[in-house]
Amino acid sequence: MDYNNSYLGNNLNAWSQAGNAACGGKSSITISARIGEKNLAKDTPVPLFWRICEKIVDTTFYPVDGKYHCYKAYVSDAYEDFTWQSWKKGTLILLTIFLVSVCAILTPIFWTYQLFKKK
Repeated sequence: MDYNNSYLGNNLNAWSQAGNAACGGKSSITISARIGEKNLAKDTPVPLFWRICEKIVDTTFYPVDGKYHCYKAYVSDAYEDFTWQSWKKGTLILLTIFLVSVCAILTPIFWTYQLFKKK
């Protein structure tokens, strides 16, 4: 399933971009790309928060996108300007609520799809 070029993929990207914008980011960047960008910081250690976010999102999207979903999302948006308002506790809380809610819904759907796809 190439969800990136499908109705489902377009809608998931739109929701992710809206979530990123609601958390103070650019509306043209997905949350996955934001997480991928944060985890590629070369000069500083990656905070635990961003590593956990990456693990949650990568696990959710593994059945439809394979390994390294956040990294792939960042690479596809690498030309974008990732500067934005600084992360404040409120935006991190909002991002956490958004991620956990969406991933809690999508994970069982995607993993069930994966089970039936193999049969």
